[in-house]
Amino acid sequence: KHNRCLYSIQLIRNIHCYPRVSKLFPDFSTVEEAYFKEFGIFPIMHLMAVRKDLAETAPELVQDIYRAFADAQQVAIEDLHVEQALKISLPWLAREVRRTTEVMGSDFWPAGFKKNQHVLDRMISWSFEDGLIPEKVPASDLFASCVLGT
Repeated sequence: KHNRCLYSIQLIRNIHCYPRVSKLFPDFSTVEEAYFKEFGIFPIMHLMAVRKDLAETAPELVQDIYRAFADAQQVAIEDLHVEQALKISLPWLAREVRRTTEVMGSDFWPAGFKKNQHVLDRMISWSFEDGLIPEKVPASDLFASCVLGT
């Protein structure tokens, strides 16, 4: 039935305009949650990149960028728990944050290499299995050595 996969924010918003296109999993949240419960993986959505020459000559820059984003992420996650003044205009945000925490734990968007290595390894395997990369690469080879301990 499905022989192609295309993801686009715009397409999803306007999916009703394309009768031949449908979501692979209509109840995708349930599928994602079951997958997370079984494998402990929720695909990473964002990475930061620093030019290799900068990372090699100024490893403190890489560490400072990582710390800045990790600190900002922590502030944003803490804000999700403030029910008196919602940071996102969703009326049941507190309920969803509680539900997410029940399923994924309090660190549902873990930062750092160590906490994400198993996800990176799996994504590398998927990429290899799907023919997107010619060989599996150790996840540690993709990151500046100064952040491997994070």
